[in-house]
Amino acid sequence: MELFLYFSTQLLNLKSVKGSIFYFLAFASFFINTDQVFSQSDSIMQVSETKENKMSKKDKKAEKKRLDDEYMEGRRWRIASTFISASLDSYIQFEGPNGVLGVELSLEDELGFEKSKIIPKFDFQYSFNRHSSLYAEYYNIARKSSFDVEEEFDWGDIVVPEGAGVDIFLNTQIWSFGYMYSFINKPEAELSFFVNLFVLGVSTGLDIENRDIHDRFRITAPLPSIGYRFSYEILPKVRFGGTHTFFFLQIGDYGGAINNVKLNLDYRALKWLSAGASYSKFDLDINSEARAFKGEIQYAYQGPGLYLLFLF
Repeated sequence: MELFLYFSTQLLNLKSVKGSIFYFLAFASFFINTDQVFSQSDSIMQVSETKENKMSKKDKKAEKKRLDDEYMEGRRWRIASTFISASLDSYIQFEGPNGVLGVELSLEDELGFEKSKIIPKFDFQYSFNRHSSLYAEYYNIARKSSFDVEEEFDWGDIVVPEGAGVDIFLNTQIWSFGYMYSFINKPEAELSFFVNLFVLGVSTGLDIENRDIHDRFRITAPLPSIGYRFSYEILPKVRFGGTHTFFFLQIGDYGGAINNVKLNLDYRALKWLSAGASYSKFDLDINSEARAFKGEIQYAYQGPGLYLLFLF
């Protein structure tokens, strides 16, 4: 402040224009240099604050990853093995020469197939983190029937006469592959949505005893679907949950609908093992215009099941 007053006084008392110019330039230069010093100081402080913020974000990201890794320990892999005691209700229709579906045949009531069966089902899931997962499911439903025909019926282009001895098989394999995203994934609760692709393989055939008549066909139908899964810990180590998968779509020569619902209750006996009971209801309706098979298959089952869930 004293320096400022000194320069101002000298500037006012000067009679020489040259002196006035000299002192004015010195005065301006002092304040310009001072402003630059403060500006550089401010810039250094801003850079320092930015570095602190960057370090803070980096530390937060590292801490979040550490917590996620801790949470995923023992939850990265899920492998389940389920056996369902299913009551079956199935139908098959063949398209006639004029393009019209023929008579609907009940596999259980008319073709002698068993009405109940133990169905194995296997589930696999790998989680990249607590939100993103890939999963796969596999069903295998193999069925056969041997009976004497009580009433004539049509099997595609074949007329099966009354009194003939017939052997029929129907094997269904279902693979499902999908991506799952968990909006909620906590120790006490989960809510996930998924998109997947059902690959349905159906093979069937008919043999008439004492006659050289055989008929076989196989179809493989890819059908996309969507769904959701939820679970909630209702008691310590006890979880209630469910899964719902559905679609209705026509792709190329294949189309149809699926409605697959499962409710389950399990107990986590060990860190890596849960055991539980479930109830499943599965409805599949597929129509085909493929050369191998033109017609419609309806497949439904429901019933309780027991499962083991391995976590690691």
